[in-house]
Amino acid sequence: MEVKKLDEMLEKALELNEEHKRIKEEASKVWAKYETLYMEIINHLIDLDRDSYKSPTVQFNFVEKQTAKVPKDDENRKLFFDYLKSRGAYERMIGVNSATLNSFYKQERELEAHKGNFDFKMPGIIEGEPYFQAKIKRIK
Repeated sequence: MEVKKLDEMLEKALELNEEHKRIKEEASKVWAKYETLYMEIINHLIDLDRDSYKSPTVQFNFVEKQTAKVPKDDENRKLFFDYLKSRGAYERMIGVNSATLNSFYKQERELEAHKGNFDFKMPGIIEGEPYFQAKIKRIK
């Protein structure tokens, strides 16, 4: 390959890299505006005690989600594993991945909520921040 050809390729690669950075930055700004707007919509729907709305052209619905993180330190791991043993779930959860943990965590929170315990904390588990998962689509 000629040096001139390599120089041209490098110049083109740099241009594409810079364009990609600009587009990512713009996309990030657009996404931030969207997130702000959809949180306003969610808050308005919460005020109306609704979780969905259908306009003539757009449908919007949301659910609140909560995540749990696998403990990293020994103290919290022990608390968590002791809890799993007390619930008879140790054997099936010992190789726990985040999806399995979050499914089990959700099930346990719901079970405790049915018992009236709305402040349930799973021993050893660090709770993630609650978040909303929304869907919006154009109605045909």
